[in-house]
Amino acid sequence: MFVLTMLPGIGNYVKLFYTMLHETCHAVAARISGGKVKRVHLYATTAGLAETTHRSRPGAVWTAFAGYPLASFAVTAGIYGYTLGLSEPLLWGFTALVAYQCLFWVRNAAGLGWSLSVLGGLFSLYYWQLQTYFDLAVQLVLVVLWSQAFFSSWTVFRLALIDKNEAGDATILARQTKIPALFWGFLFALSGTVFFIIGLWLFLGGSEGFDIVSMFDRM
Repeated sequence: MFVLTMLPGIGNYVKLFYTMLHETCHAVAARISGGKVKRVHLYATTAGLAETTHRSRPGAVWTAFAGYPLASFAVTAGIYGYTLGLSEPLLWGFTALVAYQCLFWVRNAAGLGWSLSVLGGLFSLYYWQLQTYFDLAVQLVLVVLWSQAFFSSWTVFRLALIDKNEAGDATILARQTKIPALFWGFLFALSGTVFFIIGLWLFLGGSEGFDIVSMFDRM
């Protein structure tokens, strides 16, 4: 599945799984801090945007910060859940998340199209009761999320090094806090690396992890 992220066309499609999770984390952070979510945009370029409003500056800072570390944490929790044999609940949970986004937050055409296509694929798995593919679908999504959480966090760090005004969430945080974008980029890269290593440990057998090789043998 990681290889798929590098292919033309389909690569952007599968990368949107992480974009969706990242923007969801921004939205959830806004709600937790008392703010509101106006809408979420998912673009075919794999970019995303969560439009939120906040009652206070700390809430806005927390919302801007939450995207990368919360997404990395969520992916690691999902990997751990899989090692406990919770593939079907994880798939149900992911389906519910995409459905909620589609109903209440995502409003642009590309985002709605992507969400509906994912829901259609997941519904087919449930309808036909393809249990073998339940596990495969969960593993594939987890591999994409795990790898993209790592690479995305380092991408924003690299952008903060090159151009502090074009570093996404790090730039937003720098404007809100007057702390350099490079500092925030470093925090994102650090958290992404820590959770990536934990995820790798699980993949390689930690806590009765699963075998990636056998997963691809079944494809």
